[in-house]
Parts: sequence; structure tokens; C-alpha cells
Amino acid sequence: MSLIKHNEYMHVAAVVSKVEKIVGFIMKNPPPAEFRWQFSVFKGSEKEALERAMRINVYPKVIV
Repeated sequence: MSLIKHNEYMHVAAVVSKVEKIVGFIMKNPPPAEFRWQFSVFKGSEKEALERAMRINVYPKVIV
């Protein structure tokens, strides 16, 4: 299972501890205004999760 961060406004790094069973986030240069985070939980292979993350987070989206 994968957790995909939607990176429309900023980028973060996730830190996962299987031992402590926690997930933490590291933000560099957070915006001064209020912001919202959005995540998707994806069940599939690591390759499929990466493909989904690229579809969610690669801009601009061009439809031909």
C-alpha cells in the first residue's frame, strides 16, 4: 500500500517508522498562508504507485 501526496502547492518528504508505526512529514520553506494537504491511498505495486503519483503531480496536464 502506498501513500501519495498531492503536490499542487508544495513538496514534502515523508518519514515512515515501521518500528514505531508512525508517519512524519518534513517541509522546507512552508508557505506563510494557510494551506491544505491532500493524499491518496493506493493499493498496488510500487511501480503502479509511482505511475499514479506521476499522473497526479506532473503539470501541466495536456490533452491532445
